[in-house]
Amino acid sequence: MDRTETKAGTWTETARPDGMSTGDWDRDLRKAMRETQEARRRLAAHWRTLTGLPVPVVPAGVLA
Repeated sequence: MDRTETKAGTWTETARPDGMSTGDWDRDLRKAMRETQEARRRLAAHWRTLTGLPVPVVPAGVLA
């Protein structure tokens, strides 16, 4: 088991697939987090283009 920090700043136990090294796990986790950030930026850009409004802010932990 590994520990992963959530968006709300808490920690959760995360099961790592059998045979996966810690380095592989860390690399895959960083890649997934980077892809999530990129998707959020693209979505925000589309929102601003379509509506001309700033992106609504969701309080931390609501979507965690």
